[in-house]
Amino acid sequence: AEYMGIRDSWGLSSNQSIPLYVCLGTGVASGVVAQFVTYPLHLVKRRLQVHVPNESHVKYSIIKEMQNIHKKEGIRGLFKGFSLSLIKQPQSFALTLVINDYLKDYAANRREDQHEVQPDPVIYR
Repeated sequence: AEYMGIRDSWGLSSNQSIPLYVCLGTGVASGVVAQFVTYPLHLVKRRLQVHVPNESHVKYSIIKEMQNIHKKEGIRGLFKGFSLSLIKQPQSFALTLVINDYLKDYAANRREDQHEVQPDPVIYR
């Protein structure tokens, strides 16, 4: 669905593929947005995984840990290490998007080629 919008905005017909730089740019942009939205949850998950329970047997939850981080470190505490994750993740999203688009086009072209000429089956004895 998002490809059709991109194709229309670039003036491409449905059988033309999206230029590589558009796929890469779209992948990087979606990677940055995805990282920004999910990073605080990943940070809390990592902190809960390494948390050593003490004798008070206080149960920690995601919301309680987010509140603790916000209280002790402020809103910036939820994004500690975010800049380092931007080095890896958006490029990964972009590469995934390009490979997915290429494989989809390859499969569609192969399917079209198979439907064009269907040889009659020959039975050898």
